[in-house]
Amino acid sequence: MSKPSERNRGALKFGLGLLTFIILAIIIYNSISFWGFRQG
Repeated sequence: MSKPSERNRGALKFGLGLLTFIILAIIIYNSISFWGFRQG
């Protein structure tokens, strides 16, 4: 078994990665819809 500190650090890194991915997805989606709105 790994130490709790290691598991917490892994969970924190996973959470930060997930949060970054969600923020990037939102930015990309907004930019695509914005450019689609400008085109139309």
